[in-house]
Amino acid sequence: MPHEKHYGRALLTQQEPYTCRSEQSMQVISDNERELNDRLTGKERAMFRDLVNACDDLNGDVSLDSFVRSFRTGARLMIEIKEEV
Repeated sequence: MPHEKHYGRALLTQQEPYTCRSEQSMQVISDNERELNDRLTGKERAMFRDLVNACDDLNGDVSLDSFVRSFRTGARLMIEIKEEV
């Protein structure tokens, strides 16, 4: 469900950040991570935590790369449009 935000005279509509499928996937990940963290001990728990942390780091890097690429593409489009005007 979109949320409306007013900034000055501009009305911005913000979409929900996650689809229902994404929310379900996040819940499964969270539940399973919690359950495994509770069940594992010693070396296995440390290995699991390392795995989770590495996945989180990789996810962050991929998200940042996606943002940077999208930002650059948007900047190039603005430059092209400005040159055409």
